[in-house]
Amino acid sequence: MRDGKELGRYDIKGYAALTVSASGQTVFAAQSEQDIVHIIKTGIGFSDHGEHRDVEVSDAALLPVAIEGKRPAHVVPHDDHAIIFYDRGGKADIIDEAALLEGNAQVRAIDTTKPHHGVAVSMGRHVLVSVPDTEIEPKPDELPPRVGLRVIDEKGGQIGEISKCTDLHGEATSARLVAFGCKEGVLVARPGGIDGPKLTMLPYPSDFPKGYTGTLLGGKAMQFFLGNYGEDKVVLIDPDSSEP
Repeated sequence: MRDGKELGRYDIKGYAALTVSASGQTVFAAQSEQDIVHIIKTGIGFSDHGEHRDVEVSDAALLPVAIEGKRPAHVVPHDDHAIIFYDRGGKADIIDEAALLEGNAQVRAIDTTKPHHGVAVSMGRHVLVSVPDTEIEPKPDELPPRVGLRVIDEKGGQIGEISKCTDLHGEATSARLVAFGCKEGVLVARPGGIDGPKLTMLPYPSDFPKGYTGTLLGGKAMQFFLGNYGEDKVVLIDPDSSEP
């Protein structure tokens, strides 16, 4: 790698946005214009021995499984799976990583109400899914805006009411929390047991300048979020603080 030598080349259908899985064992190559997602095995794995983990290295490879759907956009990795959101498919697919590495596609489809540029994130047995504006009819080449977030259970049924989150954009996980950027503030989802995740809006402080968060990153070693605030500022968010 240091001398620029090419170590591998994989033929796909078009421009790809790459997302690495939570385990680091696979990379999802989402090709929005080609309606397909290819998966590459990184060849890097870990075996757990309690007090330490051993690194296992094998050859990288393009896996013999491709996931198809209308305009795959966001790929959100979490634990042992990833969720592919299709902007124009009206659905999201939960993909089991272990099955992919064995050359199979184990997929659970989630309804996303109607096509829109959104996101789906798993939280335990539940899934958090963006909600499009169903009151308007967008132009043929456009998609409706996001207006909120809903929680669905294992059977695909909605739990509770839709939480308002205008122009929902950007999501991140930190510890057991998931945060979403909204015009009104940052919407935070917390585990809620069998009743499903609990959603709380953290409004932007009144003394903040005009702006909002549309990109988020989640802390790994400790629980916090980093987000943009407009074009030239950033925010640090501690959801458990009296002044988040």
